[in-house]
Amino acid sequence: EPADNAAHFVEWLSSLKAQELANVRYAVFGCGHHDWARTYQRIPKLVDQTLESRGGRRLVERGEGDAGGSELFESFDAWESNLWEVLAKVSP
Repeated sequence: EPADNAAHFVEWLSSLKAQELANVRYAVFGCGHHDWARTYQRIPKLVDQTLESRGGRRLVERGEGDAGGSELFESFDAWESNLWEVLAKVSP
């Protein structure tokens, strides 16, 4: 299940049926814990795939952070650095 603060967004996103997000540019970074192996990164993957299937354009590959590992912040920092590089080149 999505975190409480994401539940409404995931519900709305899942209700879309067509190309409602055409021309929307997006980036997704998912945080999870590897101990929850059955659901690890399920919501970030769902969000990424749904945004794309509804017409969104991915700016960078989905990032992934494991709160149960020792490199959560390093993973995010590397992903964020790449995102800023891409955003600097994107025209409005």
